[in-house]
Amino acid sequence: MPVDQPDSAASVIDLKVLDEIMAFGNNGAASVSRLITLYMQNTPENIRQLRAAVAAGDAKAVRFQAHTMKSSSAWVGALSLATLLEELETLGRSNVLDGAELLLHKIAAESRAAVIALKVEFQRRGLVTPPETVK
Repeated sequence: MPVDQPDSAASVIDLKVLDEIMAFGNNGAASVSRLITLYMQNTPENIRQLRAAVAAGDAKAVRFQAHTMKSSSAWVGALSLATLLEELETLGRSNVLDGAELLLHKIAAESRAAVIALKVEFQRRGLVTPPETVK
C-alpha cells in the first residue's frame, strides 16, 4: 500500500521506489528496512572515500565509488543524488576531474538530506532495524 509522500521528503526521496519494494510479497517491509538501514550506515564512509579519491586526483577510485553510491542511492529512491553521482562517475571515467570538488560538495549536501529524509521515512513507516544490520 503506497504511503502518501510528505512534502519534506518529496524533493529528496522518490517514495514510489520504496513503495514498489514494499509491495514485494511478505518480505517487502523487511527489504525496505534493510536497504534504508544499510544505506544510512554506509553513506558517511562512502562520502569519506569519495572525498579522499577526489582529493588524491584518483579518477579510477572516483569512478568506482561514485558508481557504487549511485546504485545504492537509486535503490532507496534518492534519484537526484544518483544523478549527481552519475555526473561524478562520468568525470572519473573520462580521467578529468575538473569540477569534481564542486560536484562533491553538492553530493555531500544531497546525501545528508537523503539520510535525514530516509530516517524520517523509516520512522513514519514503523520499520524495525534488522538484527543483522545493528552495529
